Amino acid sequence: MLCTNSYEILRSENGLRTLQYQGSLEPKKINERQHNIVVAWDIFMQSYRNISMDMCYLVQQMPADDTFWPFFNEKIYPMSANEKMRYMDIELNLDPFPK
Repeated sequence: MLCTNSYEILRSENGLRTLQYQGSLEPKKINERQHNIVVAWDIFMQSYRNISMDMCYLVQQMPADDTFWPFFNEKIYPMSANEKMRYMDIELNLDPFPK
């Protein structure tokens, strides 16, 4: 999964247009800490997802700054649907972007 909670990315012109971000006016309906989850915007599915922290492995992290959009435009945006599915199914310790 490729996700973010960065409002800098999500509320930007690119985030609203390209990532189809739709902010919610309602407060969160679940206590994330109590249920050990994180609610984040899924960039591929273009909606919010609840992510269980019980079985979560962070494969890669990048800063929510000006490096995101070049990465997205060069690596993510050109992917076919099949490539996106393969990306989401990566196993631990595998490079999501092999050379």
